[in-house]
Amino acid sequence: MDRLQHDAAFDVLGPDPAARANALFRGGLRIETTLNRQWQAAAEDAVASTLTSPDDPAAALVAIDPATGGVRALVGGRDYDDPSDPTARFNLATDARRQPGSTFKQLVLATALAQGHSLDETFPGGRRVVVPPRPGEPYPYPVRNYDNLDFGRLSLREATAFSVNVVYARLIAAVGPEAVVETARAAGIRSELAAVRSLALGTSEVSPLEMASVQATLAAGGIYRRPTVVTRITGPGGEVLYERPEPRGKRVLDEAVTWLTTQALRGVVDAGTGVRAKLHRPLAGKTGTTQNGVDAWFVGYTPELAAAVWMGFPRRAVPMVPPRTRIRVEGGNWPAEAFARFALRALDDVPTSDFAKPDVALATVAVDVTRNCLPNPYTPADLVEERSYLRGTEPTAVCTEPTGPPSDDVPGVVGLPLEAAVRLLRGAGYTVERAAEHSRTLPPGYVTRQERSSRPAGRGDAPVVRIFVATSDRATTAVPGVLNRDVEDARARLERRGFVVEVVGECPDAATDCRGARIRPGLVWEQQPDAGAVVPAHSVVRLFAYPTG
Repeated sequence: MDRLQHDAAFDVLGPDPAARANALFRGGLRIETTLNRQWQAAAEDAVASTLTSPDDPAAALVAIDPATGGVRALVGGRDYDDPSDPTARFNLATDARRQPGSTFKQLVLATALAQGHSLDETFPGGRRVVVPPRPGEPYPYPVRNYDNLDFGRLSLREATAFSVNVVYARLIAAVGPEAVVETARAAGIRSELAAVRSLALGTSEVSPLEMASVQATLAAGGIYRRPTVVTRITGPGGEVLYERPEPRGKRVLDEAVTWLTTQALRGVVDAGTGVRAKLHRPLAGKTGTTQNGVDAWFVGYTPELAAAVWMGFPRRAVPMVPPRTRIRVEGGNWPAEAFARFALRALDDVPTSDFAKPDVALATVAVDVTRNCLPNPYTPADLVEERSYLRGTEPTAVCTEPTGPPSDDVPGVVGLPLEAAVRLLRGAGYTVERAAEHSRTLPPGYVTRQERSSRPAGRGDAPVVRIFVATSDRATTAVPGVLNRDVEDARARLERRGFVVEVVGECPDAATDCRGARIRPGLVWEQQPDAGAVVPAHSVVRLFAYPTG
């Protein structure tokens, strides 16, 4: 009997250990579970192929069918019968309680949307924020972004995609942690939760099974179904000892709120911290990495599958950083990769479907996505998208910028303060991209250089100017390794860490043609500085990639 059947049967056969053991091990019971053999094999192989070294951390993976609440796959450890592992028979998927980190932001977001906040509402960024104390609290709440990254003003949509702590610290202060606890309870969390503002960053411990249950609730459009494992138990004589009643769901989240939450979480996978979990089918998800890298998560869902992946060391809080681990483990690498390996195989023969859009409570309008207002006659068509809002929260004001058609002459803004530079460029009809850059000559907040962007951040052919702004960040940081990655994926990974990226499209030795350009165009074959080099924050990293044409 595998771990899943073993633990499930114990749950059903009662609380007395002696009675459970006698009933289970004397034989003759037939236990029918919700386990799907294909999903279970996919889950076990995904963990094993991701954590290939005996010294790697442990992992748990739980997958649930959103339509029924049935647990389809469960990995609770490496080997249930391993005598050398003192935690072998401790089910990490159901019994372990670990901090979920930023995966809990999805519940803060759902709470905020239910209270009338919009995905395009903007909040101040920065590297750090100190939230004033609430009545009755003695101290303010200081929060830093992961890796001390610096961000400008961000929408909730962007803050979710890039998991920006300072925005979510402000958001939970606005909605109230008590409301977030209520949302979490309704969606499937049963562990005790502290109604404190740090809940936005996942400081209360939960189990992987609970986080998978939350994903199933979101995947089902806000319908909660209690996770179940055993469907039927019969005795030696064929008598029915237990039979699960027909699964019934309960609406716990508004359908429109759930759909908007899903749209934001799709951005995490499409272009945010969870890109390694991509399935090439509709997928919503969230990464989570706790303080010092002790726990790393990826949780996500499609319309047909909901799952949670946790990685860490079971016996104590051990940071998952070299030399203890082969890489610096974060929710966006090994956990996201394990999720993708599992889900791709589990859904191999399942037709692709999209999340159902609700017919009520949503207003869909065309907006200028860079300004969250209604387009004016000079708004470039490539900046206009249809977006959905909770009815009553959609934009109604017409954009005041741009004030005319874009000029061929880009205004020069080097040396100007950031606000003046942005105002000048937007007034000329340009969309502005910003990046921080280490500078020895200009004070913080001033533009160090500008360039006409050749890639308008997914906004078609709209005119985009990228400006680099001097930062006061004197911290140093290690350069991630991006060799053998697609150049755009490598660029995104580095830019999320705050680096400025320059790309050189050429073959090794500056050859005009090479085999790599024909076989793997766009692959990064060299980076400067090398992976692991410690450099000032926001330094330039140069990528050499095989030419694409």
